[in-house]
Amino acid sequence: MVPCKPKSLASPLPTLKNWLPPAKTLSFATCWALKATWAGVQTVDPQPHKSESSLSLLGIVLTVMHFLIKTMQPRADIVSRKPDGTLGGIKAHKLEPISDKFVPVRFDGPLTFTNVAYFEDIILEAQREFPNAKVILIIGSGINEIDASGEEKIRELNMRLHQLGVKLMFSGLKHQVRRLLEAGGVVEQLGRDAFFPDKETALLMLLHRYDANGPDG
Repeated sequence: MVPCKPKSLASPLPTLKNWLPPAKTLSFATCWALKATWAGVQTVDPQPHKSESSLSLLGIVLTVMHFLIKTMQPRADIVSRKPDGTLGGIKAHKLEPISDKFVPVRFDGPLTFTNVAYFEDIILEAQREFPNAKVILIIGSGINEIDASGEEKIRELNMRLHQLGVKLMFSGLKHQVRRLLEAGGVVEQLGRDAFFPDKETALLMLLHRYDANGPDG
């Protein structure tokens, strides 16, 4: 990812700078989109922060920026079990990994041309952090939309991971997303055994497969 701190927007409006989370590092695509959106406002009004007539336009811009951030960088975490049995981000909750043989990654958002690069970053980051992993499991119940770019990115990642001896798997995909992957030949390429109906079934199967006493342990 390319660092893009709020001050890099060079905005004279303090509230605009404060509106972006100061600790968040934005992807290059998101950074570019935010700059382009703000530049568009300044094209209409070179000093929007001094014009009362531009307040409504500024509100629209902030809404668009918020949408862009959520769309281009949806919530994505490597997850593990919390003490209450639910899944949570291992970094946010300081959790021990479920296994070093497989990595569950939650991705909550559409998988479209706007964020395929971010999706790729998350998956490759998981592989780098767990170099001994044999499987990367995408918990995809939060993927509510996918387009041709998303399908192609899955194919590319599958081939790249395959060369590293890692299998890409999915759990909990919505019916409409699964149908599109079926029609596009993605399910056939990854193999039907790479798709689980829900995350609990996937985790149970993977724990059994890669348990220390199992054949692949």
